[in-house]
Amino acid sequence: MAQDARKAIQAMTRRLGEMETAREEFRPHWKEIGELNAPQRGRGLSGSNSEEDTDGSKKGAQIYDPTGVISAGTTAAGMQSGITSQSRPWFRLALQDRAASDSHAVRMWLSEVERRLRAVFEGSNFYKACYHTYSELVVFGTGAFSIMESFENVIHCKPFTIGEYYLANGPTDKVNTFVRRFWPTALQIVEEFGEKNVSQTVKNAAKGNATEARFEVIHFVEPNDDRIELRDIRNRPTRSVYYEAGNNNGKVLRVRGFDEMPVMATRWDVVGSGVYGIGCPGMNSLPDVKGLQKMRKKYYTALDKLVDPPLQGSADMRYEEVNDIPGGLSFINQAVNQWSGYRPLHQVPVDTLRINEAIQQDRQTVREHFFADLFRMISSLPMRSGTTATEIAERHEEKLMILGPVLERVHDEMLSPGIDRTYSIMLRSGLIPEPPPEIQGQPIKIEYIGILAQAQKLVGLGAIEGFMGFAGNLASVNPQVLDKIDMDEAIELYGDAIGVPPSVLVPQEQVNQIRAARAAQAQAQQQGQAAMAAADGAKTLSETDTGGNNMLTQMLGIPA
Repeated sequence: MAQDARKAIQAMTRRLGEMETAREEFRPHWKEIGELNAPQRGRGLSGSNSEEDTDGSKKGAQIYDPTGVISAGTTAAGMQSGITSQSRPWFRLALQDRAASDSHAVRMWLSEVERRLRAVFEGSNFYKACYHTYSELVVFGTGAFSIMESFENVIHCKPFTIGEYYLANGPTDKVNTFVRRFWPTALQIVEEFGEKNVSQTVKNAAKGNATEARFEVIHFVEPNDDRIELRDIRNRPTRSVYYEAGNNNGKVLRVRGFDEMPVMATRWDVVGSGVYGIGCPGMNSLPDVKGLQKMRKKYYTALDKLVDPPLQGSADMRYEEVNDIPGGLSFINQAVNQWSGYRPLHQVPVDTLRINEAIQQDRQTVREHFFADLFRMISSLPMRSGTTATEIAERHEEKLMILGPVLERVHDEMLSPGIDRTYSIMLRSGLIPEPPPEIQGQPIKIEYIGILAQAQKLVGLGAIEGFMGFAGNLASVNPQVLDKIDMDEAIELYGDAIGVPPSVLVPQEQVNQIRAARAAQAQAQQQGQAAMAAADGAKTLSETDTGGNNMLTQMLGIPA
């Protein structure tokens, strides 16, 4: 078994080297982006393999203008508020079969599962992990976090920072392999994996006076195939393997399996079968952010020279004492027809107004790269229902269209797998209620109803609103045009787009019953009115005088 483990470790180490080579072209770019937009994020970007998780060295020395840092934070907060807001529902569950979804029992079950999922998310660190991942995604184009089972909170999320992990795609160009390098202390390794599984070096450090010494650990998460001898004994689809780098005991720290991929990795955009994200605001804004730093540095230099200019002095003042404090008095030897004393070495006119204008233009360009105005609006929206998504759709239609592919990728690569993973964990823990018979064998789909998702749908609803308004104007002239419109379908589409809860809409079967009852009631009322009219006529007829000479006696031929 030890021989199999040693071969497996060698195979994984070789693959890690290949993945590191494939990622190397991104590392210098990430390093430059991080230094200007997110100086506290990223690990190992300097190229050193000894980077520790506890890197607390001073960062951001190259930043003279924090517009990039502020804009990145605004965008991450806006994505959190617009996609996965903890204060409002941002997803709902439905069935692929729309007819089956009309069942009251099915709707109530789906609603209860949604409630329980949201409760688990709120009770864990899920939303913190989402914000961290958005922050990484905006700046570096790639973000990742894991969801693990937790006895206390059902799930526990672990966010990762760029540079500490490596990714590889599967056959569908989705991430199916995650490798992480990290440096826990000797004591942490022993407590996590057990003394019998660690190397003698780590064991000695944990027992001696080097408990805080750090050792590199490699964590592989990949398909549980037969490329290596180490397999999860339960034959799960995904395996997880921990081992010490430079392992000297021929053993792994831990092998386990997962029914779902536990790591959610998302990208801003990819080209072809690319692994790491590109085209994110951090990358696109880099030239402007660099120019802004240079301009801001020159501006500070110019101001410094204006306030405290370099001086030149006459030779006779070499040994004279000069009082240069405000209001100070200095005595100067003034020879006839000869300049003496001190004056500025050079005088360059500095137009601070124009420099400020140029700086403001660069700042605005950087904010546009980060969609800061859009996300600032989302973050500042009041916690109310109604027209918030409509306001965004009306003011930022063009930017919403640009963000559409990004939003879809976040849904597809991060949130849907995260919800599926959490649902499966809850199901195995007995936290999902028994489904009704109608739902057996029916696939469940996830629909996103966050502010951004609603706003993007509302962009496409302008056609429906315009058409209905046009039809309403025509109906005032010719009401028959309304026969051309399926009002029920229009209500369904609009309600779905703005995120109206399914429980608000009455199922079509119940609508048909209500309409049939209303029609029967109207028909009965008409028949009742006709019967009353006939009875009134009969009563009037019975009370008519037929003994005299009048129109009725004449019609009936009764002699007077």
